[in-house]
Amino acid sequence: MHFEARNIIITSHLDNEIRNTLGLAWNSLSLCPFCAAKFEVCSRNMEDMPEQIRKQEIYNGDDERIIITMELAEERQEISFVPKHFLALQKGLQLLDEYLKKNSEI
Repeated sequence: MHFEARNIIITSHLDNEIRNTLGLAWNSLSLCPFCAAKFEVCSRNMEDMPEQIRKQEIYNGDDERIIITMELAEERQEISFVPKHFLALQKGLQLLDEYLKKNSEI
């Protein structure tokens, strides 16, 4: 089975400072072709994803997949991550949080 990458955040909406962190590959979900198509054309609700990402703890040597959920086409869907990719997602969210905090203080 192959997977298709879909951006979580539309990159053209990102400031250059955050766009420069995309090399960490934190802004992509790898979805099966069916879910990737639904992601593009159906309703989706990801508002609780950041909190799911923040609260997940990963320990050195973990190899168990991490599951988070989102609403896609009005159904709750599970998205599975290997720890390496989930850590990139956490790091990207941390950088985004820091950027938003820094810019809200201006």
